Amino acid sequence: RHEPFRCVQQCTVKFATLDTETQTEVLSEPPPAATPDQDPCSTATGAVPPDWCSLNHYVVINIPCDFAMHEQGESEDLKRAYKKRSLQVHPDKRGGSVRAFQRVAAANEVLVDVEKRRAYDEGEDIEREAQQDGSEGPYHRKKIEQKYFPERFDFEPFGDPHSDRRERETREHRQLERRRQEALARGEHQQNQEQRRTEL
Repeated sequence: RHEPFRCVQQCTVKFATLDTETQTEVLSEPPPAATPDQDPCSTATGAVPPDWCSLNHYVVINIPCDFAMHEQGESEDLKRAYKKRSLQVHPDKRGGSVRAFQRVAAANEVLVDVEKRRAYDEGEDIEREAQQDGSEGPYHRKKIEQKYFPERFDFEPFGDPHSDRRERETREHRQLERRRQEALARGEHQQNQEQRRTEL
């Protein structure tokens, strides 16, 4: 192990004196971990955050989004990429941390499961906008397809017909509930009147 470098000049001179194997080891080492009071994923300081801070699971594990996967949900490419990445960010390694290790594990958990990966690829984990009737809007993928590939959907000159149907159903449900409450109130009122008559 070499002693820590103090400045650029010393670093250059010292690096040149190292043998090839040590140079390769030094270059492959991740950058030192951030201080405890500094968020490594923050962009406030102007520094580029590490890859594991990304919201993209593929970037976190450093694997292409079209990697091959068998029907059973197994992938040798994913196994190799996950093992390499988890070793790089392991808390016991220089530059590693518990937070980074957990983030890589969470990304692998999604990508290793066929159903979770499909849902992630289609944007089902993205928060959906609320509609006027309080229901959730379409998934992110459907919104993108409607915007950029409108020919795949039926022509809707007056907006989404389903939203009108939902509003109508909600209105009818409220009317039925109001009528039911009124009928119950009338029945109770009649019972009270009859009870008074019998008491007289």
